[in-house]
Amino acid sequence: MNMTPKTCRDPATGLGNLLALCALLLVGPMACAQSRADSLLQIIQETPATGTFADTALSRMYIRLAAIQARDGEYDSSFVRTERAIELLTELEKLPHAPVGVGQQLIMAYKQQGRLHLFESRYDQSLKCMQQAHSIAEELKDTLEIGATLLQMAHAFREMNDTAQALGYNRKAISLLSLIPLNRELALGLMSMGGTYTNVDIYDSAAYYLRRALAVYIHLDIPSQIAAAHLNLAQLHNRTGNSDSSDTYLQAATPFADAMGPSGRLRYHGMLARSMITRKQFKTALDELDISADLAQDNPADMAEIEQQRALAFTGLGQMDEAMAALQRGNNAMVADLDLAKVQEVTESRMKYEHEVEVVLAQQKIEDQRRQKQFAFVTIGLVVLLGAILFASYRSVRKNALALRTKNDELTRMQDQLVTSEKKRAAEVVRTRIARDIHDEIGGELTKIKLLGDEVRRNLTDQPKSALVNLASINTAAQQANAALHDIVWATDPGADTVRSLVDHARSLAMRMLEGSEMGTMEFMHQGPDRPIAPEWRRDMLRFMKEAMNNALKYAGPTRIDVSLSTTGSDFDLRIRDHGSGFDPTTAIAGNGLRNLRSRAASMGAAVEIDTTPDHGCSVHSGPPWGPGRGFRGGRRAQNA
Repeated sequence: MNMTPKTCRDPATGLGNLLALCALLLVGPMACAQSRADSLLQIIQETPATGTFADTALSRMYIRLAAIQARDGEYDSSFVRTERAIELLTELEKLPHAPVGVGQQLIMAYKQQGRLHLFESRYDQSLKCMQQAHSIAEELKDTLEIGATLLQMAHAFREMNDTAQALGYNRKAISLLSLIPLNRELALGLMSMGGTYTNVDIYDSAAYYLRRALAVYIHLDIPSQIAAAHLNLAQLHNRTGNSDSSDTYLQAATPFADAMGPSGRLRYHGMLARSMITRKQFKTALDELDISADLAQDNPADMAEIEQQRALAFTGLGQMDEAMAALQRGNNAMVADLDLAKVQEVTESRMKYEHEVEVVLAQQKIEDQRRQKQFAFVTIGLVVLLGAILFASYRSVRKNALALRTKNDELTRMQDQLVTSEKKRAAEVVRTRIARDIHDEIGGELTKIKLLGDEVRRNLTDQPKSALVNLASINTAAQQANAALHDIVWATDPGADTVRSLVDHARSLAMRMLEGSEMGTMEFMHQGPDRPIAPEWRRDMLRFMKEAMNNALKYAGPTRIDVSLSTTGSDFDLRIRDHGSGFDPTTAIAGNGLRNLRSRAASMGAAVEIDTTPDHGCSVHSGPPWGPGRGFRGGRRAQNA
């Protein structure tokens, strides 16, 4: 009696399935995506793994199906397929004569799995998968895949707001990919570098890399990416206030509009609408915004931007009721999109770290107790031996040993209590500081947005110009809240406890504070290898710089401000000079600004030097202590601020 299931286990049937698979892979691009996915799934279910060369085709089918499911948003199913592909390929690697191409397929599988983790914000797992793919690519000496995996790791760091790491991996990838003929991965790396520099407001570098990316895409003749590069350059010039150049790049993207994907078309029509509003073509702008809304598919972040633009267009047409309704819809979408998920993620990472510390301390305590018991047993043995020889001194020795043990146990208990108390206090300090920073930095801006929204509602009909001004103020307040949230995440991120991260963030802070002012020279550099620094020190350093710049902007009325920060492996040099009113340090009353500078410098263990005279501006300099008798040189200096 034949007990074999009807499922395809017969060698001939398995061969038939593999032939069907090969045919499917060859004609796949010509078939419907859903039909191709269903066909792949059916063959997978009917084709068993054999542990032979035939499994390479089966694993390729798993990878193809995983890519289709990921594109359709079926991330869990896609993850299962990539796991199965990795299992098959790992077994094939163990064969005495592994089939050709197993390494390349493993790279594809690990990259796909890394992208899935990235979509789900599991950044640590994503980096591990990319590192696996990177290691295999290095073994194969495949320069293209080495560069591609470096780019995906850079993308993960960018999503984690670790700009320094993202830029570092991007540079490595571009250097490698520039050694081979022009390719898509090189263009992608250049585009990513331009986007990262745009996010931190370093516009010259951003424009340089985006133009290089555009040139590569034009050479490779990839219409959709040519359009994307044009849009990125248009957006960059719009942020810098160069509307003519922005319109030029936007028009250059128009011939490639049909090649854009949904997200690209969303950006394109949204930017067209913004340009038309600037040129007071309000009705045409509303048509473009309707197209954008269809493409946005109710995404809160996109809809918030679209509704704000609609409010401006309706206001320009004098349709105040429609403008008010659009503004309300935009506010609702903004509230839906504005969450503190990244702050929560950082807090969870901190709690996980504290838990790991507790586990290590507990293991150390068990080891200490084991050693104490061994020591006690040895001591007792020695006491017994000595008691046999010197019975007269036995009782005294035993008493001393017991007293020593009791004291040691008491000391251990006190030490454990001290460690537990210190950990709780440190955790409370971190949580309190995060809560205070969120309340101080973000709470005020959100309150300002609400108040300005109420003012817009009151003035929209009678005073539309005032309403437009308040709308611009709401946009500015939202940007400041976003910047404050970025500063809070950076201040609590353990990965940012390095000198290079401090220099990069200080540059971003200075450019943000001087936006809209006459900016002087800005020099931020680090020489020598990177090294870790204490989180409290880097936080005090940023607050010192922010306090000094605030004082200059608030009181000096400067025509320009020069800022420089240079660091090495062992010291730093910070200088902030304003060309403003200055003051006489011999008669000036020390206010909160000067006291705060002194306090920040003391917290850093650094010296502060202020050089100022009336009508000749003020210079603030901080660096390592100069030592006794060398605090300040010259006559009219405000000692220690």
